[in-house]
Amino acid sequence: MSKRSTRAAMPPGYAEMMAPWMLMTEMWRFQYETSAAAAEVILRRTLLAATGAMSLQEAVGMVMEKPAAFSNSLEAMARAMADGAAPQEALRAAAAPMSRRMRANAARLRG
Repeated sequence: MSKRSTRAAMPPGYAEMMAPWMLMTEMWRFQYETSAAAAEVILRRTLLAATGAMSLQEAVGMVMEKPAAFSNSLEAMARAMADGAAPQEALRAAAAPMSRRMRANAARLRG
């Protein structure tokens, strides 16, 4: 007995037509997630600083993580471009290290 698909067949050219919209949707989602994580990190670190609860390690890390994140981002983008990736793939590669770091910081500061 064969399993029958309930999905309708896509018309010819549908995938090509939808590709820019799918990319835009993916970038909006990525921007939202990254912006939300960044806002959370800023809020939590501001509260730590305002209440005097910020450790020296957190204060130094807050400054020192930026150059490391940007260099990781630049390296990822350069590798993607050297591998012949499309511009949007190079952008994804460049944004991924900073986004991972922001989400990790938010999770760590959340406790």
